[in-house]
Amino acid sequence: MEEKVMKVIGIEALAEIVESNNRIEKAEKEIKKMRIKELVAQGIDREIAKVMVQSFIDCGL
Repeated sequence: MEEKVMKVIGIEALAEIVESNNRIEKAEKEIKKMRIKELVAQGIDREIAKVMVQSFIDCGL
């Protein structure tokens, strides 16, 4: 019985981690979109802005 309870708790914890990661990924996508829009608003080509934003992210900026 105790082993089943531990498995259920483990599954719930795993589900919370996955849900949290999904929220983080969604927030990162929104930030990326906002940065691209900002660069485009400054007159930078959209494709170049995408590459710039991805480069900033890859470099940890």
